[in-house]
Amino acid sequence: MTRDEFEQAVRGCEDKLFRIAFLSLRNWADCQDAVQEALLKAWSASASLKHAEYFDTWLVRILINVIRDATRRAARHPTLELSDAYPGADFVPPDPDLANAVRALDGRLRAPLLLKYVAGYSVGEVARILRITPAQARWRLEQARKKLRASLGDREATL
Repeated sequence: MTRDEFEQAVRGCEDKLFRIAFLSLRNWADCQDAVQEALLKAWSASASLKHAEYFDTWLVRILINVIRDATRRAARHPTLELSDAYPGADFVPPDPDLANAVRALDGRLRAPLLLKYVAGYSVGEVARILRITPAQARWRLEQARKKLRASLGDREATL
């Protein structure tokens, strides 16, 4: 994969990456760091990608692993959170109550929820990305929706 091909493929899924990272992490800076780290890892491993049509799925999987590592680091080494700044007019942060409710979910429930509703993957694709069965993906999605309903009540919210 050439640099131009890589950049073009990234442009096609950049918004999805930022949405997943923002809803998984606590602030915009951590979101940017996670996406950048995922892109660096993807670029350095791009020669190992055998099927270019799976680039999007492959990159999201790398991002999920980066987010998981960042979450573990943050748990071991808590930091003081500064106020978030949202540069750029093209990114609109989600409803704060919904974002907090999503962040409060266990990672096993949060990842399939973000992949399905933010990234737009099918249940089968979610299962493949997370390396679980489609039945497990459906169950985790249902559990995540139940917890969000309990947390948010009757209020409508969108990711």
